[in-house]
Amino acid sequence: MQITVKSVKVLKTGTNDYGEWKLVKVITDEDVEYTTLAPDAGQIPVGSVINIINMDEDKEGRKNFKKFEIVTAGTDPPPPSTDMSKDEWAEKDQRKIASIEGQNALTNLTQLTIAGIKLEDCPKLLWEAIECKITGFMGATSTTLPKTEVKPQEKTKVEKDKDELFPKLSESEGFIDMGWLVDSLNTLRGKGQTAWEETNALSYIKTNYKVEAETVLKAASKLGKGQAKHFCNVIQKSLDQV
Repeated sequence: MQITVKSVKVLKTGTNDYGEWKLVKVITDEDVEYTTLAPDAGQIPVGSVINIINMDEDKEGRKNFKKFEIVTAGTDPPPPSTDMSKDEWAEKDQRKIASIEGQNALTNLTQLTIAGIKLEDCPKLLWEAIECKITGFMGATSTTLPKTEVKPQEKTKVEKDKDELFPKLSESEGFIDMGWLVDSLNTLRGKGQTAWEETNALSYIKTNYKVEAETVLKAASKLGKGQAKHFCNVIQKSLDQV
């Protein structure tokens, strides 16, 4: 069966046991849509006449083919590649998750407001969770990690003792500035923010990012790019409140 190609678009890419694959949508000059995993389908020149092989159609009327042959090549150049890297896909997924969780948190906050319940009157873990989700939602599209300048001050004995709990890790490890993270956590703990004590912080990371480690710094170094942005936004929010 021959068709004339009006447009082609790479919908998604990935890898399997046979190597890399691309899911491509092909639209004909009669506005009929096909999808295919055929190699090089994403580079078919617009205007080409192709012979599609092993065409199939599912119960919902969606058409696909497994192979194709170019009968007459079109004069328009192939479309530019729209492939996304694994990191880009991971960041996109993280933004989607943050968006869904943030919208749910906003819904919960609205319901509390309608019921006449103040957020500060709720259990601490509840309102902290809602604030964290909303913060993640608002910062899901942020392109830079938050930074804060902590004014130099003489550390108390308690703070110096807490410093010993942190292993000496490279500040460039992972997507978070470890020097900033250590200073921020010390500041929060010195202000009596028990939610950021080692055990509680590790529990937060495990619950929200599914990452486990022996220390907060090691756990933070394992966070993906999107997770790191969200975690830093949450810490920055807490710093702004102390």
